[in-house]
Amino acid sequence: MNDLLNSLSSEPYHLNLDYLGSQNEYQMSSAGVYLGGNNTGILNNPTLKRFDLLKSQLIIIGITSAAILKAVVTLIFDKAVLEPTFCLMYIQLFFDLNKKLPPFPSDESGCREITLKYVLLDNCQKTFEGADNLQEEARQMTAPEQESERKDKEKLIKLRTLGNIQLIGEIFKLRMLSKNIIHGIVKEMLIYNHKCCLAEENVEASWQLLINIGKLLDKSQDSTENIDVYFDCLKKLSTNPRLAPRLRVMVCDVLDLRANNWVPKPILVL
Repeated sequence: MNDLLNSLSSEPYHLNLDYLGSQNEYQMSSAGVYLGGNNTGILNNPTLKRFDLLKSQLIIIGITSAAILKAVVTLIFDKAVLEPTFCLMYIQLFFDLNKKLPPFPSDESGCREITLKYVLLDNCQKTFEGADNLQEEARQMTAPEQESERKDKEKLIKLRTLGNIQLIGEIFKLRMLSKNIIHGIVKEMLIYNHKCCLAEENVEASWQLLINIGKLLDKSQDSTENIDVYFDCLKKLSTNPRLAPRLRVMVCDVLDLRANNWVPKPILVL
């Protein structure tokens, strides 16, 4: 995942809002970026019609600098990874905006131009690479009075991890991400660290990614060798007693899916 893109040198902007409203205005300050609106913001109740309106508003209000672009993309990204039900709408929004918005000069002199795609992939990379540190922080919360906070933190980490992986899969399907990066992600979760691959989040994330885009990877001749390695690893996991039964079932599901040429088995209705 380190090859996803070069690290941005500018500091991230912190948003002082949790919705995008309907007023066509924005304010910038040292504290962050504010996109004006009301309490019934479009992102609080997403629908296809509302996303079309949101896309128009984001263009009308004027995303005119790298700073504003980073703020807007980060805001939508944070919503997207926590709301997997609407993942397809969020990724289509990113895709459409990426085609319409120009690249902007970097805040740092001598750095590459900043595009929506670049900012989006940077968010994906930081979320993927930062998950282990967050999990370690949660494991350090061992005091009895921290139990409730630790459980909430673990749930949020898992939700963001799986949401990010789903988003990455959809980005790949829109050809905004290369196969090499996808292979690097799968290897990071399944192969490079055997202990790590037994983590619930990594097993679920690998399952989710392969269910989503495994067929596309398997069709590519230059990916066959990698895919075979992944599935050899999954076969071992499917019988590993250290893995929770629920996770072994998930692993078997993706093994069966590939064995059936990526055609889901019909659901029997009793």
